[in-house]
Amino acid sequence: MNKPTNKSCKPATSSASTVGMAIILFIYTVLIFSFSRDYVSRFVSGISAPHEVQWSQGNAHLKPGPPGFLYDRKNEKISYLGIVDDKTKSVLDELLAAPDDSSDAGAKANSTEVRQSYYEAIERLAQISNSRRACDIINLLLLGGMFGALGAQLRSLTAFVNHVSKGSLDLTTWWPYYVMRPMTGFLLGISVIAVVQAGLFAISGTIHDPTLGWISLATLAGFGDREFTEKLRHLVKTLFGESNEKPAAAPPSGDKAPVVSPSLPRTDAS
Repeated sequence: MNKPTNKSCKPATSSASTVGMAIILFIYTVLIFSFSRDYVSRFVSGISAPHEVQWSQGNAHLKPGPPGFLYDRKNEKISYLGIVDDKTKSVLDELLAAPDDSSDAGAKANSTEVRQSYYEAIERLAQISNSRRACDIINLLLLGGMFGALGAQLRSLTAFVNHVSKGSLDLTTWWPYYVMRPMTGFLLGISVIAVVQAGLFAISGTIHDPTLGWISLATLAGFGDREFTEKLRHLVKTLFGESNEKPAAAPPSGDKAPVVSPSLPRTDAS
């Protein structure tokens, strides 16, 4: 009498489950794309809006300024596109030409007042630009999060189509990965922006457009979630050293140990 053989087989994924997951992925994609577009508009409008202060030039002479600097003589406004740090402030301070030595005492006194008012205007300009820096950083992090989620969703879509076409889709095991992946991508997108901005990661190559550079970086971090997570582990080990925790004990005899990847789940669904 032949003994029955124990064959391990994966639970079949029904057509209804496959269609349901396809609908969920479609809704995720539409929502993420819509939010990503809105955050691009918000981020670009934030960094492209110049900082402005009132200042009357009078008879003073301003030298040509650096890129992003503009004096509107008609409306008597100084505008600057970007952050006015100490170095930039020194450059802007030197734009006001020195008074002519041949001028009379009254003209020199008037020039001194104009010069003092110009320095005060530059100080206000620096204060305004730095007060908006926190908002710009938050918008940049949210931008990274949305495009990290978009990259993760792209990975999920390609994996889903690939496994459906091969008949190897196993939603019984991998449905949490499909559902949670955009959230993981969102956090990874924020993380890659933070660590690169902090100087903990060095990015090789030339970035011609900062906005597209951040979008590309966050999208790649979300798409390559396992690879970027492994880089984060190496960074943590470099900064804080190896963990002294002992590995988990082996399961009792007769129990089958689950196969777990050292990073994210294996790419049966990736």
